[in-house]
Amino acid sequence: MFAKLFGSDDDQILVTAGSAEDGRPEVKFAFEPKGLGVCHIAAFYPDTDEGWDKAELALKEMTEEKARAAISAAKAQMEAMAE
Repeated sequence: MFAKLFGSDDDQILVTAGSAEDGRPEVKFAFEPKGLGVCHIAAFYPDTDEGWDKAELALKEMTEEKARAAISAAKAQMEAMAE
């Protein structure tokens, strides 16, 4: 599994696991705050076997509740900046 999609139409969160530009494992959250386009935040892990295992486990155990908690502060701040 490399992705999970939560939410409906205008309130979706896409969570993906993969490689950051520098090769480290990452779990990335994509969402669309009101008044803006698609925005991303990410959690990075060490580029080790353990780091890759942690990133994969984070995605596997991701729920909509956890995804919404992960983006809540960033989304609120971005929406305030868009006003």
